[in-house]
Amino acid sequence: MDHKIRFEMQKTACEQGVPFNPTSRPYAGVGPHYADAHELHQTDRHVQHALIVGVADHWLATSNVNVVELLACARLVPGQQLGDVTCEFKRGVATSRTWPFYEASYEVTVREARTGRQITVLTVPGDSTPEESCPSVATDDAGTVVARSLTAKALGTALEPLINGTV
Repeated sequence: MDHKIRFEMQKTACEQGVPFNPTSRPYAGVGPHYADAHELHQTDRHVQHALIVGVADHWLATSNVNVVELLACARLVPGQQLGDVTCEFKRGVATSRTWPFYEASYEVTVREARTGRQITVLTVPGDSTPEESCPSVATDDAGTVVARSLTAKALGTALEPLINGTV
Protein backbone atom coordinates (compact mmCIF):
# COMPACT_ATOMS: atom_id res chain seq x y z
CA MET A 1 0.00 0.00 0.00
CA ASP A 2 1.21 3.49 -0.83
CA HIS A 3 2.80 5.21 2.20
CA LYS A 4 0.77 8.41 1.75
CA ILE A 5 -2.53 6.54 1.59
CA ARG A 6 -1.65 4.52 4.70
CA PHE A 7 -0.65 7.72 6.53
CA GLU A 8 -4.00 9.34 5.69
CA MET A 9 -5.87 6.22 6.86
CA GLN A 10 -3.93 6.26 10.16
CA LYS A 11 -4.44 9.99 10.64
CA THR A 12 -8.19 9.85 10.00
CA ALA A 13 -8.66 6.84 12.29
CA CYS A 14 -6.65 8.41 15.11
CA GLU A 15 -8.16 11.89 14.87
CA GLN A 16 -11.77 10.86 14.30
CA GLY A 17 -12.01 7.46 16.01
CA VAL A 18 -13.26 5.81 12.82
CA PRO A 19 -12.10 2.41 11.51
CA PHE A 20 -8.54 2.28 10.20
CA ASN A 21 -9.45 -0.58 7.87
CA PRO A 22 -12.95 -2.13 8.05
CA THR A 23 -11.61 -5.33 6.42
CA SER A 24 -8.96 -5.87 9.12
CA ARG A 25 -9.04 -8.92 11.32
CA PRO A 26 -11.13 -8.49 14.49
CA TYR A 27 -9.21 -7.96 17.74
CA ALA A 28 -10.14 -11.32 19.25
CA GLY A 29 -8.69 -14.62 20.38
CA VAL A 30 -5.09 -15.52 21.13
CA GLY A 31 -2.26 -13.18 20.07
CA PRO A 32 -0.18 -12.09 18.43
CA HIS A 33 -2.41 -9.22 17.42
CA TYR A 34 -0.58 -7.09 14.87
CA ALA A 35 -0.56 -3.34 15.33
CA ASP A 36 0.17 -0.17 13.45
CA ALA A 37 1.23 3.13 15.02
CA HIS A 38 0.64 6.77 14.21
CA GLU A 39 1.79 9.91 15.96
CA LEU A 40 -0.78 12.68 16.00
CA HIS A 41 0.30 16.05 14.60
CA GLN A 42 1.36 18.65 17.13
CA THR A 43 -0.65 21.84 17.25
CA ASP A 44 2.28 23.77 18.77
CA ARG A 45 4.77 24.14 15.93
CA HIS A 46 7.45 25.31 18.36
CA VAL A 47 7.67 21.86 19.99
CA GLN A 48 9.89 19.82 17.69
CA HIS A 49 10.92 16.18 17.94
CA ALA A 50 11.63 13.16 15.81
CA LEU A 51 8.62 10.95 15.15
CA ILE A 52 8.62 7.45 16.67
CA VAL A 53 12.33 6.53 16.68
CA GLY A 54 13.72 3.20 15.49
CA VAL A 55 12.44 0.17 13.71
CA ALA A 56 9.38 -1.49 15.17
CA ASP A 57 9.61 -4.97 16.53
CA HIS A 58 7.68 -8.03 15.39
CA TRP A 59 4.36 -6.45 16.41
CA LEU A 60 4.19 -3.97 13.55
CA ALA A 61 2.21 -5.05 10.52
CA THR A 62 4.50 -3.67 7.84
CA SER A 63 2.76 -3.88 4.49
CA ASN A 64 -0.52 -5.77 4.81
CA VAL A 65 -3.12 -3.51 6.45
CA ASN A 66 -5.59 -6.42 6.50
CA VAL A 67 -3.67 -8.12 9.33
CA VAL A 68 -3.67 -4.99 11.51
CA GLU A 69 -5.91 -5.51 14.54
CA LEU A 70 -4.80 -2.57 16.68
CA LEU A 71 -3.95 1.03 15.89
CA ALA A 72 -1.84 2.89 18.47
CA CYS A 73 -2.36 6.66 18.26
CA ALA A 74 0.39 8.55 20.12
CA ARG A 75 0.09 12.17 21.26
CA LEU A 76 3.10 14.03 22.73
CA VAL A 77 2.70 15.57 26.20
CA PRO A 78 5.68 17.88 26.94
CA GLY A 79 7.18 17.87 30.44
CA GLN A 80 9.92 19.79 32.24
CA GLN A 81 13.05 21.24 30.63
CA LEU A 82 16.09 18.99 31.10
CA GLY A 83 18.76 21.16 29.49
CA ASP A 84 19.76 21.92 25.91
CA VAL A 85 20.40 19.78 22.83
CA THR A 86 22.45 20.61 19.76
CA CYS A 87 20.90 19.17 16.62
CA GLU A 88 22.85 18.56 13.40
CA PHE A 89 21.13 18.90 10.00
CA LYS A 90 21.75 17.96 6.39
CA ARG A 91 18.95 20.22 5.15
CA GLY A 92 17.04 23.27 6.25
CA VAL A 93 18.11 26.78 7.21
CA ALA A 94 21.20 25.70 9.19
CA THR A 95 23.65 22.83 9.71
CA SER A 96 23.13 22.89 13.49
CA ARG A 97 20.94 24.53 16.11
CA THR A 98 20.93 24.40 19.92
CA TRP A 99 17.51 24.40 21.54
CA PRO A 100 16.04 23.74 25.01
CA PHE A 101 15.37 20.01 25.53
CA TYR A 102 12.24 18.83 27.35
CA GLU A 103 11.12 15.57 28.87
CA ALA A 104 7.98 14.14 27.26
CA SER A 105 5.47 11.36 27.66
CA TYR A 106 3.02 10.07 25.09
CA GLU A 107 -0.67 9.45 25.56
CA VAL A 108 -1.31 6.38 23.42
CA THR A 109 -4.92 5.65 22.54
CA VAL A 110 -5.21 2.07 21.29
CA ARG A 111 -8.11 1.38 18.93
CA GLU A 112 -9.42 -1.72 17.23
CA ALA A 113 -8.41 -1.17 13.60
CA ARG A 114 -11.57 -2.73 12.17
CA THR A 115 -14.13 -0.74 14.17
CA GLY A 116 -12.30 2.28 15.64
CA ARG A 117 -13.43 1.16 19.12
CA GLN A 118 -11.15 2.46 21.90
CA ILE A 119 -9.46 -0.46 23.68
CA THR A 120 -7.38 1.49 26.21
CA VAL A 121 -5.28 4.59 26.80
CA LEU A 122 -1.65 4.18 27.91
CA THR A 123 0.92 6.71 29.09
CA VAL A 124 4.36 5.88 27.69
CA PRO A 125 7.43 7.93 28.62
CA GLY A 126 9.64 9.22 25.82
CA ASP A 127 12.92 7.34 25.98
CA SER A 128 15.12 8.45 23.09
CA THR A 129 18.39 10.29 23.53
CA PRO A 130 18.37 14.06 23.11
CA GLU A 131 20.12 13.73 19.74
CA GLU A 132 17.65 11.07 18.51
CA SER A 133 14.85 13.50 19.41
CA CYS A 134 16.08 16.20 17.03
CA PRO A 135 13.76 17.10 14.16
CA SER A 136 14.91 16.22 10.64
CA VAL A 137 14.99 19.81 9.35
CA ALA A 138 16.36 23.00 10.94
CA THR A 139 13.93 25.89 11.48
CA ASP A 140 14.35 29.53 12.44
CA ASP A 141 11.14 29.71 14.48
CA ALA A 142 11.67 31.76 17.63
CA GLY A 143 10.83 29.80 20.76
CA THR A 144 11.55 26.34 19.29
CA VAL A 145 12.14 23.56 21.83
CA VAL A 146 12.87 19.85 21.36
CA ALA A 147 10.87 17.19 23.22
CA ARG A 148 12.11 13.67 24.01
CA SER A 149 10.88 11.24 21.35
CA LEU A 150 9.27 7.86 21.81
CA THR A 151 11.11 4.78 20.53
CA ALA A 152 9.40 1.90 18.76
CA LYS A 153 10.89 -0.40 21.41
CA ALA A 154 9.22 1.50 24.28
CA LEU A 155 5.92 1.61 22.40
CA GLY A 156 6.15 -2.13 21.67
CA THR A 157 6.86 -2.88 25.34
CA ALA A 158 3.82 -0.86 26.42
CA LEU A 159 1.63 -2.58 23.82
CA GLU A 160 2.99 -6.08 24.53
CA PRO A 161 0.12 -7.23 26.80
CA LEU A 162 -2.38 -6.22 24.11
CA ILE A 163 -0.33 -7.71 21.27
CA ASN A 164 0.37 -11.07 22.90
CA GLY A 165 -2.68 -11.38 25.13
CA THR A 166 -5.87 -13.32 24.73
CA VAL A 167 -9.00 -11.28 24.12
